[in-house]
Amino acid sequence: MTDFANDYPLKIVSTGLKDLIIPLKNSELLEKIRPDFKAISKISEELDIIGYHVFAFEDNQRPINCRNFAPYVGIDEEYATGTSNGALACYLFQETQATGDTTYEFKQGRLALDKTGQIFVKVTATERRLTQVLVGGKAVISRKLN
Repeated sequence: MTDFANDYPLKIVSTGLKDLIIPLKNSELLEKIRPDFKAISKISEELDIIGYHVFAFEDNQRPINCRNFAPYVGIDEEYATGTSNGALACYLFQETQATGDTTYEFKQGRLALDKTGQIFVKVTATERRLTQVLVGGKAVISRKLN
């Protein structure tokens, strides 16, 4: 028995920077992850990737929950990453066999600690051929620097 989602493969995907996309069965498993940063860093170096982008895709779930670990490049856990979510949107587009323009919404980070970012990705496609990936999100200014 495994915690990985049965219908989705682990896959290295890139929209400029390579990530290992890791699908889990549900968001509860995603939240319980306690990463071994040393091991992730070592495997990232061996695979020539930036890090792991782990997600839980549940039926009709909006947003899709995800977490990103990139200790190899000095980021233990990232709470909003455009390149990784762009890659995840392309992965989902291909794996779900979507056609035409598709928009995805991701909530990234630790749900229980309310340390999350909200990311929107629009994949533009002609039929099943990807032509453009647009990434955006919402930001809040928490402090101004003088």
